[in-house]
This record gives sequence, structure tokens and C-alpha cells, in this order.
Amino acid sequence: MAKIALFTLCYAAQVSAFSPAPRELTKPTTMHALSKKSTAEKVASMYAKDSLTGKVAVVTGGNSGIGLETCKVLAERGCKVVLCSRSREAGEAAVASLPPSPGNVVVAQLDLADLTCVDTAATEIETLLADHKKIDFLVLNAGIMATPTLEYTSQGFEMQVGTNHFGHFRLTQKLW
Repeated sequence: MAKIALFTLCYAAQVSAFSPAPRELTKPTTMHALSKKSTAEKVASMYAKDSLTGKVAVVTGGNSGIGLETCKVLAERGCKVVLCSRSREAGEAAVASLPPSPGNVVVAQLDLADLTCVDTAATEIETLLADHKKIDFLVLNAGIMATPTLEYTSQGFEMQVGTNHFGHFRLTQKLW
């Protein structure tokens, strides 16, 4: 697939913590308009003022939390969204919970803890997006943390690093 424009809506608000103090600014900036309490809608309105019709987004972990909100906002702005979820059923239930919007949301099953499944998901995503030249937004949102016991991925990596880092890296590599 053609080059991917990497853009992460869910983390854009966090960069404000690294900006200069407001008293040092001569005029307001986008960074200071966002905070840790910013919604996905506010982030989208700051960075994507125009319609996103014709644009394509892939969102991992899109069936709940920040990922679902990101899918909702992108679809409301007209974007075609591929919602990636470990469970296809959970993904379809999430899509059913979304309000009607100009964008189209489709589900791809993606288990980041198994690189074979990541490869299969990348192929499915490419098939779903066959009529598009590129992916405009790749939101790598899915992740796990604080597993109660030491667990390993199918390929033998520690579960957290395998899922949160290697799985996303492989997906990005395959979609590139």
C-alpha cells in the first residue's frame, strides 16, 4: 500500500505538557488550546478543520475507550474508518453503538499479540481499502498493561512489549 501518513489523534493533547509556559508566548497556539482534558472532537477540530471526506483511517483498539471515540469523531467528519479489534464481535457491537455519520466504519479483526494474526489483519485491511490509494491516519491506540502474571505472545515475546510495540510495528510495516 502507498505511504501512510501517521497521525495519532488520541495522543495529540499530551504534547501540551512539553510546550513553553503560556506567559512566554506572544500569541495563543494550538498546543496551549489542548490539555489532558481535551476531547477527540476538540483535537479533530484543531487539526482537521475541514471535512475528512475521502480520507481513510485505521484505528487499533477501536472497540472501546479512546479508540472508539476516535473512530466516532473521524466518521462524523466523513472519514472511512477501519476499526481494528481483537474480537470481530466486539468490533461489530462497537460499530452498531455509533451514531449515524457521513463516514463509513468497517471492522477488521486484529490480535496484536500474534504476528501471524497481524499479517492476516493487514491483508484484510488492504482488501477493505482496495479502492483507496493510501491510509491517511494510522492510529495505534490498542494496548495492554499490568498483566497479573508473566505471559508471552505466540512468538515468545513478553506480552506487553509484544502487543504494544512489536504488534504495532509489524502492522505498520505490512501496511507500508
